Amino acid sequence: MSENKFAALEKKILNRIKDGTYPAGQPIPSERILAQNEGMSRMTVRQAISDLVQQGVLFRQQGRGTFVSANKFTENNLMSFSKAIANKGKLPKTTVLSFALASADDYPETEQLFAGQKVYVAKRLRQADDTPVAIETVYIPFAHSPNLKKEMLEGSLHSLMQQRYELEAKTCELVVSASLCTEADQKTLAVQKHAPVLNIRSKYFTTSGELIYIEKAVYRGDMYEYILYTVKGQVTPAP
Repeated sequence: MSENKFAALEKKILNRIKDGTYPAGQPIPSERILAQNEGMSRMTVRQAISDLVQQGVLFRQQGRGTFVSANKFTENNLMSFSKAIANKGKLPKTTVLSFALASADDYPETEQLFAGQKVYVAKRLRQADDTPVAIETVYIPFAHSPNLKKEMLEGSLHSLMQQRYELEAKTCELVVSASLCTEADQKTLAVQKHAPVLNIRSKYFTTSGELIYIEKAVYRGDMYEYILYTVKGQVTPAP
């Protein structure tokens, strides 16, 4: 295999992605067609594509081909979704799918932390422009946020809690895992069956350690990533 040909093909594919020849979310030509058009062996083409898949530039879908990954929105654990989206020049949008005041004892996520208390439970669809990016379910103690209304959640929850209720998130405990999208979330997130997703469970605390709210979210794996830094054994948000 020629290293020069391999590197040249990678560069060509990257340039075609940058100039829009291969748009985000769309398939690139098959290995056979690329090999014919570029005068290369299938092995060289396959290796170049595999390398770009490992880099996250491309992704494969069984039976459908190889696709260009969308530009991912990068968030650290104390950056709001709205800010992460705005940083990419997109318009953040939030649609509240459901909203209710309920007993914390009815939810496994909150029954021990807020036992005997009332919590607001809101399910929200987060979008960049009009593209679905995440489904979030948030649990907010009634004691922290009396008179909370559904329409107040159509924006940054970080900003709402800080500006209206004077509760600023200073630390965050989160658990991140990867899985395949469930059938229930597939249509809402506008993804194919068994598309990869990130599952993120977060608890946000004030400086004094008071728990502000809990969030359980499902993010599209092709559009979102989290960055964390570890300093002297402590995980810290990216600067």
